[in-house]
Amino acid sequence: MKGHTTTSVTAFGPPELRREGEEEVIVRSLPKFVFLYPFFLATLGMTVLVTWWPEHTVTGSLVFLAIFSVNMLAIAMDFPSAQFVALVVGVIAVVLGVMLIDLHWVSILPTVLSLERQLAPRANNHFYMMMAVAMGIIYVLVWFADVRNCYWRIRPNEIIHHHGFFRDKAEHYPAPGNLMQKDITDMFEFILLRSGRLIIHPQMGEDIILENVRRINAVEEKIQDMLNTRAGGGGDARHPGHRNAR
Repeated sequence: MKGHTTTSVTAFGPPELRREGEEEVIVRSLPKFVFLYPFFLATLGMTVLVTWWPEHTVTGSLVFLAIFSVNMLAIAMDFPSAQFVALVVGVIAVVLGVMLIDLHWVSILPTVLSLERQLAPRANNHFYMMMAVAMGIIYVLVWFADVRNCYWRIRPNEIIHHHGFFRDKAEHYPAPGNLMQKDITDMFEFILLRSGRLIIHPQMGEDIILENVRRINAVEEKIQDMLNTRAGGGGDARHPGHRNAR
């Protein structure tokens, strides 16, 4: 959405234009599963809550379901506007607040709408603990099998793609003359991990698309510093046909 989606483009100049200092930047493309970490933390919190304060199980379950709903929305949809994110979170917070008030203090909802009184959602601590353990194992597997072994090394004169679980494989691409585009199109994902998308447009061949790059703005700044574009040695890093849509 115009006003919040951010796009910028950096040009890879000749290698001799780079300044001394950092000579490469490592970029990792993360799977969508990493954005479930609020839900993972909620399962840990519910394990503790149900174990030590079982009288608050229903209240905790309502909060848990609200976190689950927001997190699933963040995975299922793109939210290009910060106002849209605030609206969705605000609506869920209001609904949750009304349900908690109706449950603990004043019965303000009609019986047909008072789900927390009719259903009383709850689960034991074993359920939450096993869910947390399962997600924890998946996070470890994702890190060692994917994220740790699949990454990109960006240098002033070449781009190297490392991949392979048992045996490291490397593919080399020339960098000079390429364009690197940064897109921040999902504000929910940007809020969760400051993430965005990097697209490298080579002079020849297909585009290199790196989804869900954590701390996307910092990564872009490191690459620009390496190329000496931010200090003026390489000129304006932004392609004349692109601009920040802030």
